[in-house]
Amino acid sequence: MPHRFGRFRGSVSGVALLAALLLGLGCTRDEPTPAAAPKPVAASAPARAAPAPALLLASADAGGTAWFVEDAAGGPRRAVGKSAGAASLWALDDPQGAFYARSGDGVWRGAWRVPDAPMQRMAGLPGTIGEVQAAWIDASTGGLRALEMRQPTAGEARSMSREPPDARPYWALLWRLQDGAWKTLERRATSWGVDGSVGPAIFDDLRRERGRSARGADDAASCVALCDDTVEAPAGIDPGPAEEWRSLPGSAGRVVFGVALGDRWHPVGPVVLLQPGQGPRSVAAAQAQGLRLQRHGDWLLVTSAELPAKPRLVDLRDGSTRDLRETVTQPVWVD
Repeated sequence: MPHRFGRFRGSVSGVALLAALLLGLGCTRDEPTPAAAPKPVAASAPARAAPAPALLLASADAGGTAWFVEDAAGGPRRAVGKSAGAASLWALDDPQGAFYARSGDGVWRGAWRVPDAPMQRMAGLPGTIGEVQAAWIDASTGGLRALEMRQPTAGEARSMSREPPDARPYWALLWRLQDGAWKTLERRATSWGVDGSVGPAIFDDLRRERGRSARGADDAASCVALCDDTVEAPAGIDPGPAEEWRSLPGSAGRVVFGVALGDRWHPVGPVVLLQPGQGPRSVAAAQAQGLRLQRHGDWLLVTSAELPAKPRLVDLRDGSTRDLRETVTQPVWVD
């Protein structure tokens, strides 16, 4: 802060002495020091708005599945390849901008950052008897892993332990994709169900993911990750099938949603935006079969738990919504 100087006060002799000192220094008058010219301030570039995130979606196409990327803010979809047959997403290799999908009778790899790049069929499906219940990209090798659950023969089942006793016995087989072929890494006996679960979790000790698996994406969009914070029901909102309410993580209490109890708690909606100075506003209707909720910054993606999914995008800044075209795989945020 600039200082304030008071008027000098003193005796006559003091004033004379001061005048003599000034004359001795060759000063004839007391002039204020000229103010320095202000330095020109460089014009700052206008701040760039962060690009809107994008979604990976798929639609049925003649003889196969067409994959697209669509920006949350709108604009045309960008085609990122086609795969043969009906498809389900297996894993996302975020560092590489790549995704793996089961499509038809094979495993395919696509690249979401490369428009119209042809998708590559990597191999057939692992195993021939059971069902692949999980797939992921191994963090240490970058290779694809798949976990098959296979029912044992009657003779095998008699000697296999079960926990609880009415759970079903299974063989869990861990596969790796190498040089275009699947190779068995390990086989473990386990049981699955009612409800001592485990099943595919028998290999959780070997599961080190790079990017995101489809199971990880499902968990992140469900009560596994979303339902810790119980809140009061918003006033004036029809709960529909909702039995309780939860606050969406990361929303500072501004987004709440209804949940219902089946085998476990799951989101069913409605999804409600709470804005200061305004009443609760429903931005997505309840669906008894369940919802998936995926937040990315200022955007919330709401989709039905069942396929084909009908996604709705909610801009959390103003509560505006936009419905996307139907997708035959669960949509996921990619960039």
